[in-house]
Amino acid sequence: MHHFTEIMEIHIMNNVDFYFAFTRLNLGINELFDLFNRVYQYMPAQIGSKIFAEMDYPTENLTNEHYLEFQGQRFKINELLEGAGFYEEIESVVAIEMDNRQFDWVKKLVQQSEFFQYRDRFLVHLTNIEPERIREARDEPSKIQNGDYFVDFGLAGPFQARPAGTLSLSITANEQSISKEWIKNIILMIAQSSPESLFMSYTRYFDYSDKAESIFSDRMAVDWLTFLPAEILPEEVPSAREVMYFPNIGSLIIATEKVYNYHNPTMRKTAANIEKELYHLGLLPITAQGYSPTIDDLPFVSREQRLRNTRSQ
Repeated sequence: MHHFTEIMEIHIMNNVDFYFAFTRLNLGINELFDLFNRVYQYMPAQIGSKIFAEMDYPTENLTNEHYLEFQGQRFKINELLEGAGFYEEIESVVAIEMDNRQFDWVKKLVQQSEFFQYRDRFLVHLTNIEPERIREARDEPSKIQNGDYFVDFGLAGPFQARPAGTLSLSITANEQSISKEWIKNIILMIAQSSPESLFMSYTRYFDYSDKAESIFSDRMAVDWLTFLPAEILPEEVPSAREVMYFPNIGSLIIATEKVYNYHNPTMRKTAANIEKELYHLGLLPITAQGYSPTIDDLPFVSREQRLRNTRSQ
């Protein structure tokens, strides 16, 4: 997902930074924005009513650096970065401030652009606070207080390398504020909206010294949420809190009810048991220590295929 803004590392354990990415979303621009709207409305009330839309925008189409006028509407410009377009053809990025009731105007602004009309491609970030504040929070996690939710959605579609759109979601928050249930339901909502989508990656960022390591050398470490492109039954990984299978896509393994903390001995034991169970299933990927594999580089493995391979050995 090189098209999206890089997420900085979190340096203290009581603040966490998650990044989810879905690709192959077989959705048009209307359906993609409608999906965002449903997901956004499901988020906790603490994210507030404002939306900041950050997108490529030709400089000559801006009225001035303070506001953007379009079809009789005036939108406040929160940030204007000239010479920083997501694509080489576009010379500026603009962040527009609006409330939930104006959300449809984001789609209109994207659709009227020359870039969309001729190439049918777009990239827009939608955040609940000013983009600059989100960047500051990632650089200085001490600014994150209990109850804070810093949310960044990336909507794109379609890129040349992919036949359909992508959706990314990053959440920066205090770990006491994170709920397993609403994260799980958001993932379900996205997967059910586009059954052929691929949950391409899930990443959690924190200080390297606190990064969980697998009990196996050069194997992927289990964290709070671990996605694998394989059909896995809950009874095959009994140590996990929950296993969610997305048909022909893969399985999401949720290790613990609360956010996994590598310094918690009980949680560390749970993760170790899950790693052992996955290892014996032949499903714990080989990887450079401390890093996760690129999920879309791994082939999908059905349970039938695993059993067939086992019988042939």
